Amino acid sequence: MKRIFWAGPTSCAAVAVLVLAPYGVSAALEVFTDRNAFLAIAGPTAYTEDFSTATPGTVRSGETPTFGTLLFSYEGSPDGGNGDAFDGQPLIQDPGDVNRSREFMGEVNVDGTPSGIHTFSFPDPVFAFGGSFSGAITGAKLTAIAAGETVKLSDYLSGRGTGFFGITSSAEFGSVSFGAEESSGSEVFRLDDVVYATRIEEIEESAPVVPLPASFWFLLAGAGALGAVRTGSRAKARCRANWRLG
Repeated sequence: MKRIFWAGPTSCAAVAVLVLAPYGVSAALEVFTDRNAFLAIAGPTAYTEDFSTATPGTVRSGETPTFGTLLFSYEGSPDGGNGDAFDGQPLIQDPGDVNRSREFMGEVNVDGTPSGIHTFSFPDPVFAFGGSFSGAITGAKLTAIAAGETVKLSDYLSGRGTGFFGITSSAEFGSVSFGAEESSGSEVFRLDDVVYATRIEEIEESAPVVPLPASFWFLLAGAGALGAVRTGSRAKARCRANWRLG
């Protein structure tokens, strides 16, 4: 017996943009800028993390806090001004800019000073990740790294880099990291309503063995005995017939 579980579609051309090799992404990776289309592909295992339970404030150097279901880590130390109007990233701020609710705010510096790559790790390997971004391409331009591939958000988000960005992959990945596209500078960005989904594969199941009741074996034995009696009766009848003929 076979039970089929959702494992993502084999073809998504109708609702997704296929990322080609010139962008540094394999043909197995697809990019979405429409949340509803992404959710249709993510399927029933999609989970949304809105940072509502995350504690507001700066993430200090060496800390690896859990934001709801996401484990966060980053290189370096918090931003201390860095010559711009922002201070204290990475942090959880409330209210935020994306949905006017609690959100994540990061700053990726190309040279890793003070802070470098930001990484979100999932409870289990996933095949889909997405989120609502704000200001993702205002400076050094944000990149997303997953399943061994790097995607430039500037190729898909317009203006200041505000909107939904999501990816699906034929290869599962345990984390998503954010870096910078440009060779210098930094990128301050906001992220909220993160969505990720796990892949559930087919499971082969053998039919369960149902033990036969004891009465069945008695019935079988009785049928065998009855057959033996009938066979013996027919043999005796043939003997009598042969004796008379003789």
